[in-house]
Amino acid sequence: MRRTLAVLILALSTLPGIARADDDGPIKLSPQQIGDIFCIGIVGNDMAPVEAIITTPLRKAIDKANKLNDVYMKKNPGEAPPMDGLPWQDSADYTPQCHALNPSIGKDSARVELDYSFPDDAAANFTDQLILKAVPDPEMGGTKWRIDDVQFRDGTDMLHAMTEAFAQ
Repeated sequence: MRRTLAVLILALSTLPGIARADDDGPIKLSPQQIGDIFCIGIVGNDMAPVEAIITTPLRKAIDKANKLNDVYMKKNPGEAPPMDGLPWQDSADYTPQCHALNPSIGKDSARVELDYSFPDDAAANFTDQLILKAVPDPEMGGTKWRIDDVQFRDGTDMLHAMTEAFAQ
């Protein structure tokens, strides 16, 4: 965990235009920077930094899905759980490369393309979209961007995938 966090900090410090604290205080993350953090988390297989920058509704949905998954596992020991990890991306396969591209920013929402690529199999490449929402920032005033969902290439999304995992 510490190694992943150190790699994340190092990687973020080398990104162009990354938010840095200066004499005026901290700077809010841009949609591009949030997309970059997401990609680093996916490739590094550590989504803890990502979970720190999600909306309250997404946090509640994740907590509910995790609880339902735990209940299922207790009632059905030895069986595969309905949800094998959080569905952060369309494919359950490990993705060796992720690039956050083309942020589209509105007043209260933003989207960032998540371009996943497999160097050994270009046919497996795909693109999801990170859905961001502007939420109130009581500490600094105004709003800040937070991850509200991930839209998959087939038009479904992370919230739908978590709900469907337990629909029966």
